[in-house]
Amino acid sequence: MSHGDNESMSLYRLLITVALCLFSTAIAYGAQSENSPLGMILGIEGSVFVERDELQRPALFADLLFDGDRVITEAGAATLIYCPSTQTLGLGNNTAALLGLESFVIESGATPTVSPSRACMLPQVALGAESLERVGALTVRGNPPVPLYLGGKISARRPTFRWAAVESADSYQLTLNDLTGTKVWEYQTTELNVSYPPSLDPLGDGDYLWELRAQTGNSTAAFQIAVFTLDPAELPTSEPASNNAERLLRAMELEHFGYYADAAEELSALLSGNPSDKPIVSRLAWLYSNAGLVAAADEAVTRLDAMP
Repeated sequence: MSHGDNESMSLYRLLITVALCLFSTAIAYGAQSENSPLGMILGIEGSVFVERDELQRPALFADLLFDGDRVITEAGAATLIYCPSTQTLGLGNNTAALLGLESFVIESGATPTVSPSRACMLPQVALGAESLERVGALTVRGNPPVPLYLGGKISARRPTFRWAAVESADSYQLTLNDLTGTKVWEYQTTELNVSYPPSLDPLGDGDYLWELRAQTGNSTAAFQIAVFTLDPAELPTSEPASNNAERLLRAMELEHFGYYADAAEELSALLSGNPSDKPIVSRLAWLYSNAGLVAAADEAVTRLDAMP
């Protein structure tokens, strides 16, 4: 092996070490928890509010609900999942529902529609300012950083690699390696995503590192790496979501089993219809940080900071 090859291998091992350290640090934060939620807002029509500690604010899609919260519909309606009884509640106009640890009470308004729901797998970390500060503390900056959206534990043997646009780039070079430094696949594209091709054997269980070079002509405009672990599992829900509520619950289920990037992909799809929904954006920041995708987490925190 030549001196240049030794230098390349040393650099490659350094990149792997850095990526794994970032991923491990993010996972450590994910183990922390606060007061467990009792439910979540799955749908809103018209004027709906959440009252907590005598303070009332407009309800948002994906709001977590806790013991003592009151959901109030005025000229509107709300759908929420209530985990103590594993039920979905539909609240009509002019209704107030008080949530407790063992039951809910309809304080005013009509009796809600109640239907069984699949098992509740809500996040055990309620994201406040302190949690998002921890996400921000994980930020690394490159020249410039490229948000990559695939990392951490994933389930697909033919994953889809996604990344953010680099303004000056006219193409992107993706290289996939195993953690010995052996090249598994490479691809060049002008798009912002590409799936592992069906012409190749599916990926085996284990750890991989992918790198993305944003290129302007023959020059590298930006470079980023991410590590992922292929660890397929049979999840309780395998059917694709057919509506926003199901997609939200699917994201929470994926998060519950540690598939943070997969959960983030589901939530990202929801943002097209809810672009200013703070709970979704803050959850994205948390998920990306837990997947070791610090540039993507930073992008979500920056987006969150810009919201009124």
